[in-house]
Amino acid sequence: MDVFLNKIGSITRNIPLPHLVSLTDRIAAEAGTVLAVEVLAEKQVYNQIELTTGRMATIMKGDLLGVCLGERRALKGFVGTIPDHVEVGDIIHLLNMGGVAGHCTGGSYLEVGNPLPVKILGGVLYQGQPAQISDFKKVPWADDLAIAAPLVLVSGTCMNVGKTVTACELIKQFKAHGHRVAAGKLTGVSLARDMANMTDHGAVCAYDFTDAGLPSTTDPRTVLPVAKGILNALDRARPDVIVIEMGDGLLGGYGVQAILQDPQIQAATRAHVLCAHDPVGALGGKDVCDHFGLRIDLVAGPTTDNQVGTDFIQSELGLRTANAKMDGERLYELVQEALMARLNDLSEVGA
Repeated sequence: MDVFLNKIGSITRNIPLPHLVSLTDRIAAEAGTVLAVEVLAEKQVYNQIELTTGRMATIMKGDLLGVCLGERRALKGFVGTIPDHVEVGDIIHLLNMGGVAGHCTGGSYLEVGNPLPVKILGGVLYQGQPAQISDFKKVPWADDLAIAAPLVLVSGTCMNVGKTVTACELIKQFKAHGHRVAAGKLTGVSLARDMANMTDHGAVCAYDFTDAGLPSTTDPRTVLPVAKGILNALDRARPDVIVIEMGDGLLGGYGVQAILQDPQIQAATRAHVLCAHDPVGALGGKDVCDHFGLRIDLVAGPTTDNQVGTDFIQSELGLRTANAKMDGERLYELVQEALMARLNDLSEVGA
């Protein structure tokens, strides 16, 4: 059976899928399996899909979409799993705008509405074989971290606390000051626009976990080897610095805590920026990072939007602050100071 997919989700961006595809009724219920689905309803909110071109398109009832099985465990948004068994005719849900689909088990329905139901038409074939995003990964996994460039981590207390804005501002500032920057996102659920934002701001290359063959980072067994593989691949671009965004919050369902507690990644981290929404979040974030054994060099995000937040963080937490939207130069300067201080510490240890 052949069908014409009028919209193909960006989750499949590393597979050169045509719009006219052949289908199979033998479907592996595994993360990364590419499906053709029919949209069964319409929504007024959270009603778009990011295409492989990067364009956002409104989803309409009757659309035939190219999507991918995967899980989502968002602190805000949908939560969903991969069914144990998948057949033609089954009803599942679109879990994110990148085209990750599965069985929705919960979510922030007041913000994103009910999950969009889609009917499975079949598994998509590519060159006669079932399409699977892991077969087209650009980045090999790694058990060990081996990077020469200093690592700048941008983490956050939750979703939507300014991590992407901060990471992109750092990329822009490093480039403006003559540095070669590589960038990436180690955790979350697939969405190509984050990588596009990083390259738009000056990164010479940008990778995320989808480039390593995953629709999301919900499996704790794969988080670290994927993260280290991404960092190793970025370092091969010979950057002066690597800027990394951690999707999701410090504590959540995407494996951030495993990465931030890893001894190799901690040793490679030369500067760490924590983004928080408010002073309470900054306080909690500091407590969590102290538990992880991970130093915070400065705080950014909405809590630094006014003097009240910055005064609390500086006086009560003893941490420096910078606002990525209003003072990118200060953000860059403080990160550079942290990089130089860590370099001096390492030199003293070596001496």
